[in-house]
Amino acid sequence: RIRGIMDTIYSRILHALPHFASNHFLKRVVSLDMPLISLTYMLMGVLCMVMLGNGCGPGQSKIFLSLLGIYTVMLSTAAAYGLCMFMQVPYTQLQTILPFILVGIGVDDMFIITQTFRDMDVTLPIEERVAQAMKRCGMSVMYTSVTDTVAFALGSASSIPAVSYFCSYAATSCFIDFLLQVTMFVSFLALDARRQNANRYDCCCCFVNKSLNHQAIGIKEMTAVVAVSGQPSSELLDASIAEADTRAPSQREGKLRTFLRDTYTPFLLKPVVKALVCALFLVLAGVNIYGVTQVQEEFKVIDLTPDESYLRDFMDVEAKYGMDAFGEYFETRLYFKSLDYTSASVQSKIAGLQDNAESLKRTTTPVVSWLDDFLAWAAHDSRFNTTCLNEDGFFSDSNQFYDALGYFLADVSYSHHYQNLRFNDDGEISTSRIGLWHKKVGTTEEKVAAMLELREECERTNLSPKPFPYTFAYVFIEQFVIIYWELVLNLVLSLAACAVVSLFVLHHPGVVVLLIVIVSLIDVDLLGSIYFWGLDINSITTIDLVMAVGLVVDYVAHIMHFYLHQDPALTNRDTRVINAMAEVGPSVLSGCLTTFIGILPLMFAKSEIFRVFFKM
Repeated sequence: RIRGIMDTIYSRILHALPHFASNHFLKRVVSLDMPLISLTYMLMGVLCMVMLGNGCGPGQSKIFLSLLGIYTVMLSTAAAYGLCMFMQVPYTQLQTILPFILVGIGVDDMFIITQTFRDMDVTLPIEERVAQAMKRCGMSVMYTSVTDTVAFALGSASSIPAVSYFCSYAATSCFIDFLLQVTMFVSFLALDARRQNANRYDCCCCFVNKSLNHQAIGIKEMTAVVAVSGQPSSELLDASIAEADTRAPSQREGKLRTFLRDTYTPFLLKPVVKALVCALFLVLAGVNIYGVTQVQEEFKVIDLTPDESYLRDFMDVEAKYGMDAFGEYFETRLYFKSLDYTSASVQSKIAGLQDNAESLKRTTTPVVSWLDDFLAWAAHDSRFNTTCLNEDGFFSDSNQFYDALGYFLADVSYSHHYQNLRFNDDGEISTSRIGLWHKKVGTTEEKVAAMLELREECERTNLSPKPFPYTFAYVFIEQFVIIYWELVLNLVLSLAACAVVSLFVLHHPGVVVLLIVIVSLIDVDLLGSIYFWGLDINSITTIDLVMAVGLVVDYVAHIMHFYLHQDPALTNRDTRVINAMAEVGPSVLSGCLTTFIGILPLMFAKSEIFRVFFKM
């Protein structure tokens, strides 16, 4: 009777856990960090304003353009979410972290388009400058966007639902973001250039700054029409351009570009520095390969809860007293459906399966079996023990089976077995279950082995239909049957997508191989960092790793694409590298810094989901 009461209590606890760990509870976790998420978006927006602008003056700042660029990314996210929901792709709260990666990708494209537009001849009409800029950088933007879209689309074929749903949303978002970047944002850029030509204030474009000196803007931001005393003058324009061209490169092109072209890249290309950098990254790769071999597969339900949560307190107390539903010992159940329980042969097969399950290495008593208790009760009841039980102790009188079962369940000592039986409209048992315990399964590998060996035992029985084991813990253990290989498959598919798209765009097999090697090394470093961060491989870190591939490919691909599209007359490789870094380096670095600094507030998140995202 005590065992039955404890079984009832524990069953109700386990019944409550799915609610706590459900998507509904994740909403509460996310809502607690919404102020921090909002701060992150605001910080990214401010950084975009600083990076896109060419100064703080009224004619140089690009606050409004930055806000419109962020709006473009947010609009693409909303459109993608709506389209996926229309296509019946389930939405989970893990999709909440997707906008961060989209902002990173979108901001990177914004910087490249804006910087390339600045590099165009300012004497050309704005429409021509836009056309020339898109001719120069449009293929690079499309290249990285298509690579991201295809990589995420392949990831949507994952067998893990959370990863599949996330990749579906990500692929759609990347594609729509690309469409809006090369249409809407480019239009905003042209309008901003018109505003600047007219000497109108950044955020108050209705007002003209008549005192603005066009020469202070610089050759890269000068207008094609010079307003002096209200009348344009081509002579003054020519003089202004000539004067601007005589200024120092640091004044004309920006300090970051000058630093990358004149200091950083030449230093990096010195033979000794090249060797040191390669050696350093090979050592880093070796360290992280060690981390890859040490990382464990583990998932803690408590990670889904905020730091200050009644559920976290409950789980801590539960673990303290050895009642952790996901600890070294936890309960499971065998479920039986659509069987003829009045048959002594069926009862014998159920009992045989139960005995075999008890003898498994990772399964132990106590067994909560309504059938054992029912047969023991009938053996001591004078109404049934003489005529209804066969020599093996099973109930053989099918006509009196349900009468006896009714008396059995009416006994207060056995009434708790009502929760282990379900009856159809005819009063017959439609479904039943028997409780078992897994033992000494402290690691994820042992939990997976315990689940699989019990399943195999159920498959060996000749009952029809086959019984199956289930407990709430299996919902989380199930992922570890395939998660490691799913992670490897997703990374390999991402690299394959990158290689195929790169071959069509770059037309240079050697550079494509180099690209794949670099991205592979970065992926290994990310995977190994899981161990050094004290994290485990699970659905959350898998999603973060898949997301990271998008950013990694973008940064590397942009540099290689601009390297290959330098002037063919330049045969010196170092010169081509220097020019490529000067052209696209500031944009890539600005996008990287904006994304990195923007997510820094997430280190203070109250939920483990966002802290893991920050670390990854």
